Amino acid sequence: MSVTFSPRVVGAHRPDFHCLESILASPQFAGKTGEDLALAIYDYFTSRVDGTYHFWPSGETEGNPRIRRSVYDPVKLLNAYGWAICGQTAHILYGLYRAGGLLPRHIGLPGHSLCEVHYDGRWHILDVDMWTWFRSREGHIASAAELAESPEELILHSAGRSNPCDLPDRKLEDYAKMYAKTKTVDGHVEGVCPPWGIRAHGMDFRLRPGETLIRSQENHGRFHMPQEWLQFKAKYKREWNCHPRERYEPFRTFGNGRWIYQPDLTDGTGDFQAGLWEASDVRQDAAGLLGPGSATWRIASPYPFCGVPDWKGETVSHCDGVWLTLAGRGPVRAELTDPEGRWVKVLSGEGEFDRRIDVTQLLSSRYGCLIRLTLGKRARLGRFGFEGFLMTAPLSVPRLAEGDNAVELRCCDKHGLCTVPWAELIDFRQGAELPAQWVEADNAEAGPYADGWQMISPAGRGDVRVVFRFAAPAGGKFAWAYAHAGLREGPTDKPPGRATLEWSDDGQSWHDLSEIEISNTPRQWDCSIDGEVVFPAPVDAVYLRVTSQTAISGVEFHGHLAQGASLDPGAPGLQVTHRWREGGAERSFSKSAGGATEYVIRCGAAPAAHTIEMHVPSIPRR
Repeated sequence: MSVTFSPRVVGAHRPDFHCLESILASPQFAGKTGEDLALAIYDYFTSRVDGTYHFWPSGETEGNPRIRRSVYDPVKLLNAYGWAICGQTAHILYGLYRAGGLLPRHIGLPGHSLCEVHYDGRWHILDVDMWTWFRSREGHIASAAELAESPEELILHSAGRSNPCDLPDRKLEDYAKMYAKTKTVDGHVEGVCPPWGIRAHGMDFRLRPGETLIRSQENHGRFHMPQEWLQFKAKYKREWNCHPRERYEPFRTFGNGRWIYQPDLTDGTGDFQAGLWEASDVRQDAAGLLGPGSATWRIASPYPFCGVPDWKGETVSHCDGVWLTLAGRGPVRAELTDPEGRWVKVLSGEGEFDRRIDVTQLLSSRYGCLIRLTLGKRARLGRFGFEGFLMTAPLSVPRLAEGDNAVELRCCDKHGLCTVPWAELIDFRQGAELPAQWVEADNAEAGPYADGWQMISPAGRGDVRVVFRFAAPAGGKFAWAYAHAGLREGPTDKPPGRATLEWSDDGQSWHDLSEIEISNTPRQWDCSIDGEVVFPAPVDAVYLRVTSQTAISGVEFHGHLAQGASLDPGAPGLQVTHRWREGGAERSFSKSAGGATEYVIRCGAAPAAHTIEMHVPSIPRR
């Protein structure tokens, strides 16, 4: 296996945040079940050193307009952001509980969203967002319904409670009043929400020759600011400090990393061939690329790009965060794909040129793009580079402590494979041609949903069934995939319905992926169905079939493209450099991948601002 695929350094003090499974396999949670696991999750994520903190909801709809929700994926929240509003925290817990074999459910209280967990034959509420749990008279951690039925006794006067208990700027008296306003029905809170979760985001990536990933606990003032924060900024003036920041001590904030790609274009190295996304007709010599022809590269990061936000106008804009560097002789045209997948020209160079182009607005809150360079006759490109700031959650970077810090270099995806992600979301926006996106449908019709969105409803009696095809790009093949679909809830006066998710590699032979009972809560929101499959052999296309007794409101496909050792000619080594501060001075430790994957970093008193740089050097042409 190549260490240039999904390399990550895992320390002793924090879990491996690569995926939900690796988090729960870490020493903080490994082997725990039931209440032991629920309490371990609560204790870890309410830590002021290692846990999450409360702030406004992160959103990426500017970077992906086909998403109509805030960021809910737990792996994305924990790796890219580190903060969460109550509903996002509930989704983190939902994902962790579910992956840990527990039964979770979302609930809504007056002004608050939570995730309840079922074990030992009953429901329990551990509120990571507000730092609270309370024991009942019988000694178990109380459910939300129990707190609603006896708020003063269990919240204000019970000795059995979490420590800490409630946020520094939120009083238990107010917490008890919230529960006093909460209605219960048949031993459950009235606001039980439909089962909805997503675990689509992958932390998998590949570092090519000439490519560098930097992750840091420190920030450089770059972050993505969603448009809706303009309203929050006006409404919650006391919480706004011109950047995401915890409301109380220790005032934790965001981190920044960088993604740098600077391949050597000359014929003395193999960087050009190793890094290309699609074939090119351009030639190489000792000075770089020669036209006519074109070359396309793919930038694919597990962390979102960001810049410096400007919120002075009616909309938020971003700059000074992502750049494209080009030097040569024209005619040369440079294009990037925008969030809709359309090509946008960013340079049309004639004569001699040496440019550094700010493309932050095109990349903010996105995880990558395609870059196409077209060289005309007698054109030359001597230098090509991409550099962008990333959102990196400080809590996901291994924490260093005084003394010896044992760390381990891990690589490859959660299945031990060399893959890179490739996602496609069906466009359910109003105006999109839904029938043009499916390959087959039975009893299906597209119609309006709400707020500018569509859904696929049963055209008559019986189930709606729709088939979508997802093809691997650039001649690739999918090694495994995750699929997710949103479904409308059923009528409250009818028994729960059924829905299934199936996959096929030829559109003829179908295999089960998932089956659920469609909820019918009074909320009448969306529920979800999802599933994951590792293919017996890599496939060049996947057919996804959704069958439901209710309308389909969204379909997502998250494939993982198989990569081979042949993509790493010369087996380039990975260079890892750690940097941190001690007593005002910077210290560093470097290691080249090869041999032992475990090593020790020795630190003095109070090490801080840990930064990890991973770099793959250029490779000589064979």
